Amino acid sequence: MRPALFAALALGLAGCQAREAHDDPPPPPETVGEFDARGDDWTVQIRRAQITLERKGEPALVVANPGRIGEDDQGVWSTSAGETPFIVTLVDEGECRDGTTDLLYPYVAVVTLGETTLRGCAARLAAPADTR
Repeated sequence: MRPALFAALALGLAGCQAREAHDDPPPPPETVGEFDARGDDWTVQIRRAQITLERKGEPALVVANPGRIGEDDQGVWSTSAGETPFIVTLVDEGECRDGTTDLLYPYVAVVTLGETTLRGCAARLAAPADTR
């Protein structure tokens, strides 16, 4: 009788664990890694060591990457260019349509440089292929 009781209890617990695993919603896309963002007449590249802002008619702005802050579905990189605040925010809003190329991107990008705010779209760079 005892082995049958333990077997029934084990099966019951296994069923509860399986249900719990399926009840969890999928995690949101993470804003961790390297990204490219673009808008009308500007681009931002977020790389491990630096963030680069390029605007038409302006010299490129390159700053050290201070690291990301924020939740999984929102990433914020807050730094400065001299005395001017420089903030890049990426938010997962499902999709963002680039008005120039009409491409779809997974993130909305908001770039603030001092009093200037730039809006556009962003995507995470694909991880490099493992060549081992």
